[in-house]
Amino acid sequence: MWRFLITVFTYPAVLLSHEDTYHKTFAAEPVSEWRDIPWGESQEREILGYLQSRWRTFDFLNSFRPDESSLLDLSTEFGIDFAKPTIGLLTNVLWDAQGCYPTNAFSDMIEWVLDTIAYFQARPDLQLLIRVHPAEADPELIRSNQPIIPEIRKAFPDLPQNVFIIPPESHANTYLAMSRCNAVLIYATKTGIELAPRGIPIIVAGEAMVRNKGFTRDVSTREHYRQVLGELPLPCLSPGEVHLALKYAYHFFFRRMIPIKVCQPSPSLPWQQFASLRVEALADLASGTDRGLDIVCDGILRGSPFVYPAELM
Repeated sequence: MWRFLITVFTYPAVLLSHEDTYHKTFAAEPVSEWRDIPWGESQEREILGYLQSRWRTFDFLNSFRPDESSLLDLSTEFGIDFAKPTIGLLTNVLWDAQGCYPTNAFSDMIEWVLDTIAYFQARPDLQLLIRVHPAEADPELIRSNQPIIPEIRKAFPDLPQNVFIIPPESHANTYLAMSRCNAVLIYATKTGIELAPRGIPIIVAGEAMVRNKGFTRDVSTREHYRQVLGELPLPCLSPGEVHLALKYAYHFFFRRMIPIKVCQPSPSLPWQQFASLRVEALADLASGTDRGLDIVCDGILRGSPFVYPAELM
């Protein structure tokens, strides 16, 4: 059984896993798969450049629609004061990858969000900035039958004065908003992979891909979650933690995403790209012609790892 996801870099790339969906295999993947890969200035420069590019451009994995918003715009529109200690919270859509994971400290994402708001209601020294996942309101995707804002309003008709919500239809730059937060709370979103390399502490309440990788605060019970929240605001990640976060981001985006030369971008939606095969002759598929295609074929035929050694290329 192989599970895969297509994204677009220089060439379209595939993400495949053996025996299970990639959501679960990433969560269980040991750090030994990437911790000791060769590392130098070129690898660090490459991943930092790519992560920065995601602030303004899209590939298939990016649901956040970047905008050229400024902190002043965000403050004016949503009333938040970034001069005060601010904690970010990123939701994921209920129909997305969350269903692939076992529950952890909370029974589901909604329970986690409501419990978090209740905690911050008693912490007027901190602000909570909730960014609702844009895919909830995207007309080109499956609309959520259970959007999070109505659930919040049912539990909190009068939102605490220190809690702010960026709705899903907003084009506010998510990365810019989270970059000014002292810490970011996540449940199952992969955005923690992108924010941790910036030194931002990530608190994981669900089974996100960054869990147990050595650079996040992972909670396993509601009591543990409250204990970690009680330590807010948190210091920035240590240089060692940032180094691990950079390596993992590199592993995720450049090693597990396997580029395939015979696939070419096929523009479709304004913010998405799909791939199409461009094969003119059988020689285009011959062994040794396309390193990425060879890795995919070896993985399917021989069970070898679906890992592209980008650090050696």
